[in-house]
Amino acid sequence: MAETKLPSFADSANLKVETDIEVQVELLEGETSLTFMQRIYKDPLQPMARRMRAAENALQFEHPKLGAVATTAMNGTDFASLLERAIIRSGMTAEQIREARELSLIEGGKQRIETQAVEVEGERR
Repeated sequence: MAETKLPSFADSANLKVETDIEVQVELLEGETSLTFMQRIYKDPLQPMARRMRAAENALQFEHPKLGAVATTAMNGTDFASLLERAIIRSGMTAEQIREARELSLIEGGKQRIETQAVEVEGERR
């Protein structure tokens, strides 16, 4: 019986079986979680899936998202106090303010509300 010759890519002698070498990584004394993740994703001996997960987890700490932050100086007073003082300065009662808001909402337009200067805590505004 004649022996059949297999193509080179199918010959078992030419096959290279690559095995994933599991390298255990331990958290070093004093090491932060970020440096631990960086060490894992930079290690070529780690499986690619583990390296990708480590890179994903470290990403948010290496490149934080940009966001807008509002800052204001209120000089030790809260917003409610400032609003109350503004209402007192306007000379309008709470009922007049409610009516003006309702009128503005109903008519859908802007209206000018006349105010008068009043003295509040020794200030004239």
